[in-house]
Amino acid sequence: MKAGVMRHAVYVLLYTDSYTAQGDRTRVFEPKPTPYDPIAAAAGQAQLPTYRPADDWAAIEPLKGRELVVARGMRADLSHRITMRYRPDVSEQSQIYWVQQDAIGAQPLIDYTFELGPEVNDELRAVEMSFYAYTIR
Repeated sequence: MKAGVMRHAVYVLLYTDSYTAQGDRTRVFEPKPTPYDPIAAAAGQAQLPTYRPADDWAAIEPLKGRELVVARGMRADLSHRITMRYRPDVSEQSQIYWVQQDAIGAQPLIDYTFELGPEVNDELRAVEMSFYAYTIR
């Protein structure tokens, strides 16, 4: 595993299953970390960045070529491949939240939430995990 490839600081959003009074299951994900709001700061409101330290480092790569064709055969909306070190709490039902920041890391430029799809490699499960994923908002 090449550590330099894993250059994206990501948050893993785990879930809990809860049940309504009718017995219907709903999946509730952890809240996303709240970003620094420059508009509120410009208005004079004291606000500190509330991002917690990243949970893990991952490689997030768009699918292309033959791998895209294979992934689209499994599910039509798969668009990325996410590789990270093995964690027993991450599964296909988890979400990955990634905030892309500017060059000095001060302001978040854009944020992505990835819904994990099928796992790609089972043979390296004890070392690294690789999932196909798609973006949601």
